[in-house]
Amino acid sequence: MKARVNVKNVKESLAKRNTRCPRVNSCIPLLSFRGSNGCDDTDANGTDFTTDTPAPRTTSSATTTCSGTPPPAGSASGAASVALDLQSTLSIALEKPTLSFGNASPGDSPAALSNRITVTSTSGAGYTLSAHRSAFAPADLPLGLSATAPATGQLGPALAGGARAALPVAPAADLLVGTTAAPSAASGDSWPTTLAFTSPLPSLASGHYTATVTFTVIAR
Repeated sequence: MKARVNVKNVKESLAKRNTRCPRVNSCIPLLSFRGSNGCDDTDANGTDFTTDTPAPRTTSSATTTCSGTPPPAGSASGAASVALDLQSTLSIALEKPTLSFGNASPGDSPAALSNRITVTSTSGAGYTLSAHRSAFAPADLPLGLSATAPATGQLGPALAGGARAALPVAPAADLLVGTTAAPSAASGDSWPTTLAFTSPLPSLASGHYTATVTFTVIAR
């Protein structure tokens, strides 16, 4: 916005002032101040500004932060409240839903099978990860588990130092795989695990032996 100044009127105004105020400091001029410490701007200068005696400001003067711009004169405003109920997230995903040791004979120690467990949690206190299994059928076999914790996790005592612990058979208490004390990474926490037998295979009848390993995550 540009303002045009009439130089002739300014000169005449100064001349009249000098006539009324012949001595220096004998008159104090009035200045226009924007309301609310400089924040009012409604495009209505008649109400945005008030006149008062000069009040010079320096770099040490208190600053004013304007909270917003009022609506222009002759307008109206309405406000809407916006809300969202964000639900917590807790999920677990297995890299491999099915694992097989293949063919083996009594006395063998088949190579371990890997299975990466991914946990996603928004719990601020973290979570616990545990595991158990069903008994092998038609006869039980000594299955165990080892694991590696993510950077923000801690292994359960039985798995510390890379140890392999026997997987308990339900309804026995779960094996504690590990815990965290914070939400998971956005892409989830990765827990690499391996399944292997804790001793050589016993002498049992030939056949197809199966069991189910269950991992459980609980928010803390």
